[in-house]
Order: sequence, then C-alpha cells, then structure tokens
Amino acid sequence: MNEAQYSKRWSYYIAIYRNIPGTCQPEPEPRYHTCVRPDVIRYTGRWDCTQKRVFYFSARLPTPFIQRAEEHYWIQISESDKESARPGQEDFRWSAHREVNLCPAGQFPPWTEPLIDACDGGIDDLAFRLYSRSITGHVNTDAYVGKRYATVEIRTPDGEIADVQHVELDEDGDFEADPDVPDGSYNVVLFFGSALPAVQKDVQIGDGSVRELSFFDVFFGDLDGDGEVSLFDFGILVRNFGRMVQE
Repeated sequence: MNEAQYSKRWSYYIAIYRNIPGTCQPEPEPRYHTCVRPDVIRYTGRWDCTQKRVFYFSARLPTPFIQRAEEHYWIQISESDKESARPGQEDFRWSAHREVNLCPAGQFPPWTEPLIDACDGGIDDLAFRLYSRSITGHVNTDAYVGKRYATVEIRTPDGEIADVQHVELDEDGDFEADPDVPDGSYNVVLFFGSALPAVQKDVQIGDGSVRELSFFDVFFGDLDGDGEVSLFDFGILVRNFGRMVQE
C-alpha cells in the first residue's frame, strides 16, 4: 500500500452469511450486508512475513448486526475497485490470521477459493471482530520509552469496577478497547507504566457507541504506586540507579 492508497478512504462491502448447520459452507444469501468507509486507518508499525506493511482498519456499521446464540457466521469484506488508487489490481488482503478451529475459512466463494497463509501455505481463519461498543484513546507517550502496554478500568460512578481491558498502544500512542458493560455513564481509568492513573469522567457508553478519549496529561514517576510522585520515588530511583538485568 503506497501513500496515495493509504490516504484515500475508499469504500468496502461487508456481507455476513449464516453457516449451513452441519456443513462448512455459508448460506447462498447474506443475512446482513452494507457498504462502509473506514473511520480509522493507521499503520500498525509491523510487517508480515512477505515484507508487506500491515494496516489497521475500523469502520462503524450503519445498522447493527444481531448475532444469534449458537449460530456461526461467514464474513465477506471486499474493496470497491472503482474507488481504488489502482483499479483492476489488488489493494486489500488479509494479513493477520489465527489457527483454524472449526473449519477452513475462505474468501468468497469459500468452497473454491480458500484463504492461503503466505507464510506457511496453510489455510487460516480470517482475523476480524464485530463489537457493539468501543473506546478509542490516545495517550501522550512523549516522555516514555518502555513497553507500550496499558490497563483500562471501566468504573461506575460509585467506583465499582465494571470491566477491565488490557490494551497495547501503537507507535502513535493510540489504543482501542471493547468494554462489556451495560449502557450508562462510566469513569475510564488508564494505568500505564509508572504514570499516575489518568481518569476520564462521565463517559457515556451505549450500544453502537464509539467514544474517543485523549489522555494528554500523563505524569510518570510513581514508582511505589501510592498515587503520587514524591521523594520516596526519588529514593527508589537513587538506590537502583545504574542497575541492569543480568544476562
């Protein structure tokens, strides 16, 4: 994907098919279909085994897809060729993948064109997810050089923890979490490295909502985890300054 392709948010066709019970094939007609334009497109900072850059795409469904318990589904995602930067050529391909669990997944039509993993030649499931509520966030990591993992707590107004999400920040400090909580108002608390907990209050979370949060003021240095940056933290730093992992 070149710069022109990356900057253009062209349309994608999404269709969801119910699996025919007892088989490994989808029904001929989709249960749901729509066209979307991604509202989030970013480079993940990673390359796949064929040395192609891996990008993250996210789009909101205009109407929700209602999943039924005990049913399995197939998903089709296709680019709009007429809007492509290179009409008639492939711009979009699955890169992330996981091991096959139930049956080989495939590109449509699935019974003739299985998805082949370019790394080992095996047939893989596609990597995708559908969710009804989401939180996207940005963390100011200018003063931080450690591992980019954070914990996000979703708390009720009275302080009860309703859900906990463990997220990875990308190279720009962005993350996404999919809380499993009832509709309502919550406080979102971010724990990141030795930083003081960062709080966003009165965040409305509901079915189909995508909340965008920014944690710009992040203060590092709480080494003992007591909720403040003090001389005790400085003492810990002085006592351990210069130490390193023994190989």
